[in-house]
Amino acid sequence: DDDDDDDDDDDDRPDDKDDERSKRRIKPDPYWSFAINVTNTGDHAAAEVVQLYLVYPPSASEPPLVLRGFAKTRRLVPGELATVEMALTLRDVSVWELSEWKVVLGGFQVKIGSAPRDLRLAA
Repeated sequence: DDDDDDDDDDDDRPDDKDDERSKRRIKPDPYWSFAINVTNTGDHAAAEVVQLYLVYPPSASEPPLVLRGFAKTRRLVPGELATVEMALTLRDVSVWELSEWKVVLGGFQVKIGSAPRDLRLAA
C-alpha cells in the first residue's frame, strides 16, 4: 500500500521536461539578431538609447515606422565603443488579424537610430 502512495506523490510533481517546453513557448527564440556598435563621438560621457524600427511591406497596412525594440548603452566616455544586441521574433513581424497573429509576407526593412528622425542604419 505504501508503494501506491509513493506513485501518487510522483504523479503530483511537475515534469521538468514539460516545464522547460512551456518556458520555451512563452519566450520565443529570436528570429533575427542584430549587433549595433555605438561610439560616443561627443566631448562628454553619456549613454545612448538605440531604437530598432520595422518598416512593414505595404500589404500589411501598418504605420510607416513601428518601434520593435530599444536598448540603452552604459555611460560611455568620449571615443568609447559599446555593442548593443537586439533581436526580432516572428511575433515582431506579425500583425493582429481576425483574433490571431499572422506573419506578414513580403519585404521588411529594419531601421536603427536614436530617434525616428535620426535613423542612421538600415537593412
